[in-house]
Amino acid sequence: PFTLAVSPVVLIFVIAIKFLAIFIQTYIFMILSVVYIAGAVAHEEH
Repeated sequence: PFTLAVSPVVLIFVIAIKFLAIFIQTYIFMILSVVYIAGAVAHEEH
């Protein structure tokens, strides 16, 4: 009975962590892309 009551809560918690990881990964990838592009553009000017 206890596992049946806890199961949905754990499932929601795991899904939330997965989505959080996806957003963090997307954010880091975006930042790295912006830094790389900014660096490439800056080098072309000199």
